[in-house]
Formats: sequence, structure tokens, C-alpha cells
Amino acid sequence: MRLLSCKQVVSLMFLTLALPVWSQSVASLSPVTPVEHSASVVLQPQVPSELLIGSGDLLQISVEGAPEYMREVRVSREGNITLPMIGTVTVGGLSVSQAQDLIASRLRDGKYFRDPQVSVFAK
Repeated sequence: MRLLSCKQVVSLMFLTLALPVWSQSVASLSPVTPVEHSASVVLQPQVPSELLIGSGDLLQISVEGAPEYMREVRVSREGNITLPMIGTVTVGGLSVSQAQDLIASRLRDGKYFRDPQVSVFAK
């Protein structure tokens, strides 16, 4: 049976310790590329960062500090909702944050609230 030299033992220890760290760093540096299959590229569908409001959606709308303004409304086929004071608002095709900004703007422009903090929650 042959014994390993000190140099060989140190080399083996280095490889044992360094290999997991090296493989992790190489994996984290690898660029992400589209999957290719026989000369064609397969594109992955992109998910929007924020879903859009559509007809039939049930929305809960509230204004901070005004509990009487909490409403649940359903989006019409045309993409509209009706709210007290501001009437019909077209929210179909908007994101929740865009709808919040639009409703807040309409409440501010109508001078119903000075600086309304509107929350829209899609149920």
C-alpha cells in the first residue's frame, strides 16, 4: 500500500474544499440564454409584473381616513365602475396601481379630498 506525500494530501484537501465554492461561483456567472431546439428558439411567455383589471373583476376600493367611502364594485363589460362623487371611471385594462392613481386624481380634481390615499384591491 502506497502512502500519499504531504504535497498530495494538501492538494486533495484544497480540491475538496474549493470545488463546491468554485462550482457555485461559476453557476452564478452563467448567463441565461433562450432554450434552443433544432435551430429554433423557444421563447418563454412573459408574465406582466402587475395584472390588469378586466370586465367582471370585483374590486374593493377605499380611501384612507374615510370609512364611508369603502366600496365593492364589479367592473362592467365596458371596463367601467361607478363610484360616489366621481361617477363612472374606466379602469378596464389598467393595473391596480394605475386605477388607484386615476381614482385619487378624480377625487382630488373634484375637490372631494385634499390628498386621497386610495387603495384598490382585486378580489
